[in-house]
Amino acid sequence: MDKRIFNPLFLTIALIGGMLTHNNFADSVVGDIEFTNCKVSDPTGKLQVTAECAVFSVPENYAQADAKKIDLHIARFKAKNEKDRESATTLLAGGPGQGAIESFVPNMLRLKKINTNQDIYLIDQRGTGKSNRMQCDTDNFDTTVEYDPEIVKEYTSKCLAGLPGDPRYYTTSVAMRDLDEIRKALGLEQWNLYGGSYGTRTAQHYLKQYPNRVRSVILDGLVSPDRPLGPEIALESQRALDDLLKRCSNDTDCSNAFPELEKNVRDLIDELKQESRQVTIENMVTGKKEDLLFTSAHLAGGIRMALYSPITMSILPNLLYEAAVNQHYGPLARQSINQTRQIADLMSMGMHNSVLCTEDADKFDDVQIDMSKLENSYLGKDFFDAMKLTCDIWPRGEIDEGFHELVTTDKPVLLLSGSVDPVTPPAYAEQAMQNMSNSNHIVLEGQGHIQMAVGCMPTILAKFIEQASFEEIETECLNKVKPEPFFIDFNGPTP
Repeated sequence: MDKRIFNPLFLTIALIGGMLTHNNFADSVVGDIEFTNCKVSDPTGKLQVTAECAVFSVPENYAQADAKKIDLHIARFKAKNEKDRESATTLLAGGPGQGAIESFVPNMLRLKKINTNQDIYLIDQRGTGKSNRMQCDTDNFDTTVEYDPEIVKEYTSKCLAGLPGDPRYYTTSVAMRDLDEIRKALGLEQWNLYGGSYGTRTAQHYLKQYPNRVRSVILDGLVSPDRPLGPEIALESQRALDDLLKRCSNDTDCSNAFPELEKNVRDLIDELKQESRQVTIENMVTGKKEDLLFTSAHLAGGIRMALYSPITMSILPNLLYEAAVNQHYGPLARQSINQTRQIADLMSMGMHNSVLCTEDADKFDDVQIDMSKLENSYLGKDFFDAMKLTCDIWPRGEIDEGFHELVTTDKPVLLLSGSVDPVTPPAYAEQAMQNMSNSNHIVLEGQGHIQMAVGCMPTILAKFIEQASFEEIETECLNKVKPEPFFIDFNGPTP
C-alpha cells in the first residue's frame, strides 16, 4: 500500500539558537546599542567564534507598541579597519525558520575579507534562534507513523497552542521592519544585504520597502517574490536527483561501481513504501548503537537533504546502491537521520509556518503543477497536501502591500545559483532579476544550494561589497569549481 510517512520536518521549505556567552560589562557601543564580548556557536556548540553580542527589544505587534516586547539577538563581528562606518553588512538566513547566528557561524572564517572593512551583523530574525524562537513541541508525536491528515491537524493544533508568541506577527513584512529599526539604532545609513535561500526573499522585500537604506545586495539561491514556496519543491528535487543519477551513469567509475543505479533507486523507493526496514545505527552525537525502523520518510528526507551539497551528492549513489542491491541500510539510515536531526536543531517550525501560510498558501493554486509528475516524484503528492492542510489551520499574519511584486531597482545586485540546486534553480533568479537594471547572475556548474563559500566566491563577494559595483571583479577563478567526484566505495572517490 503506497502510503507516505508523516514527518513535520518534511513540511519545511528548508531553503535549510547559537550559544551566547556574555560578559557582564559593555565592550562597545554602536549608536544606541551596547554590545558585550561573547562567544557564538553553531547548533552543536562545538564550533565557537568570538563576537560582540547585544539584545534589541521591539514590539511583537507594532500596532500596539506599548504592549508585549520581544528581544532580538544580535552578534557583531567588528571590522578590522575603520574604513567605513556609514554602512555594514548583514546576513539574512534561510529556512524559513533558521537563526542567522547559528547558521552563519560555520562560514565566518570564509568571510574574513568582507569583515576587513565591514562590520558584519548576524541578527536572529524574530521567531528564530534566540529571538523568541517559535518552536513546536513534538515530544509526543511519533513522526514515523503513516501519513494521516488527522495527525497533521493534531500536530499543527498542538504546535499553535504551545508557541511563545502570536504567530500573526512573525512574517517577513514585520521582520524587515525590525531590521530597519536595528539599522536606525546602530546609526547606520545603509545595509549591504546578503540573503541566502529564504533570506533572498527577506532581502528583496527590505529593498522594496527601504530602497534608500540599501547599498548593495547579494542574493544566493534565489526565490522570486511572485513565486510561492512549496508547490514545486518535490518536482525540483526530483529533477536534481535525476540529474545526479544521469551524471553517475555517464561517469565510467560511477557507472561501473553502481550499474543500473536509476532502476535500483526506483526499486528501493517502492520497496520502502511497502515495508520499512529495521536497522541498527550509531548515533552520531552519543556514539551509542540504536535500533531504528527505517521508513520511506527517512529515505526521502535523506535524499532531499543530500542533494543540497556537492559533497553529500558525491556519496549518495554509494549509499543508495548499498541499500538497494546489498540490503545494507545502515550507512544510508545513519546519514538520513543525522541530516534530519541537524535540520530539526536549526529550524523554528512555528515561524516557518507563519511565513509559509501567510505569504505563500493563498498562491499555491496559481502554480501550474503536473500532478502525475508530482505523484511519481520520490517526495510524492502528500508532501504538498500536508503543507496545504497545515495552512488551512494556521492563522494568517501581516503582509505588506505589493509583497509578491518583482523588485524594480538600480541598486547593484549580485545573484548566485547552483546549476543543480534542488530547491531554487537558476531559472528562479532569471525571473526575479527582470527589473534589476544593475544586476549580474553567476551560475556555478554542478553545485547545489548556496554558493557563498564555494571556491573563490568569498573573495568575489568581498570585492563586490567593497565597491558596490561590478567593476574590476574577476570571476575566472570560479572556472576551477567542479562537481565533487563520486565516492565509488566507503574509502572515497577515485584518484
